Amino acid sequence: EMRIERVCDGGVWRQLAGPVCFEGRGARTRVRIEMEGRTRPLVPEIAIRGPLRDQLEKMASALRERLESR
Repeated sequence: EMRIERVCDGGVWRQLAGPVCFEGRGARTRVRIEMEGRTRPLVPEIAIRGPLRDQLEKMASALRERLESR
């Protein structure tokens, strides 16, 4: 298990942080990403969902590529 923290400079997020857990399953690895975020002032919740989902998908893809390269 490890923890990721990222300071963001975009228009929605101020900071994203959370644990990343790895669980071996034979030749495969299950990865669980949990994320909490702080937004810029006055950002509506509807504006947060899409960017957070995109950020998690990018992190998952990068982790998958890294794990498969080993």
